[in-house]
Amino acid sequence: MEKYIAFQTVDSENDIWCNRSFLFETESDVEWFFSNPVNVLSKLEHELNEENGESFDSINYEIHRLGNKAKSINAITYSCEYAGNVKIVKMHEGFLIKRGL
Repeated sequence: MEKYIAFQTVDSENDIWCNRSFLFETESDVEWFFSNPVNVLSKLEHELNEENGESFDSINYEIHRLGNKAKSINAITYSCEYAGNVKIVKMHEGFLIKRGL
């Protein structure tokens, strides 16, 4: 059973349908994916309301490297009309479970 770098969405209203997880094999995969907001919003199916002036510049997309001397990404936050305030946080670790492994 392999260990993965895991992130999960955190919904402020605890709606189960909002919970999603992301599994990565390497920190460079994490950097590549989260460095581009298009990747994240597309995967989560969060649409921007361009008619109301919403854009990637207006959603305050932030990558957080929390802690002293933190080099790796710990969290991502942004706010859009469709999803509200979005938090994606790093978990301790994740496992991909397949029958027979």
